[in-house]
Amino acid sequence: MVVTVQWEIAEKLIAKPNTKEYGALAVMVQSLADVELLRKLQPTVFWPRPQVESGIVRIVPNAEKRRAVADVQGLRNFLRDLYSHRRKNLRGAIIAMTGRQHEKVIVDKKLPSWATRERSVRRR
Repeated sequence: MVVTVQWEIAEKLIAKPNTKEYGALAVMVQSLADVELLRKLQPTVFWPRPQVESGIVRIVPNAEKRRAVADVQGLRNFLRDLYSHRRKNLRGAIIAMTGRQHEKVIVDKKLPSWATRERSVRRR
């Protein structure tokens, strides 16, 4: 699918980790599809002329990425909880995701092992 969106949305769709633009939208879309910026468009190419720049973005569903996400709705809900309040931490999002089944103490003990496991999976 090829879409034209406001430049700020295009930046969020293609954002890389550890950037200001990287958030729930980037994680969700990039977890399920390959995203590519095709072109930046100036307001002068439209009539009537908008007040903002735009971007043409290609989004191609990726079956391998999709298979890696067991529960798309669960991922969406987790990302919403994680990114809706930037000052909240990962612990709170995990507790919310599990329906409050885990207490803070348990999550705090498990977080380091989850992070280590994630790093080892990424290296493969």
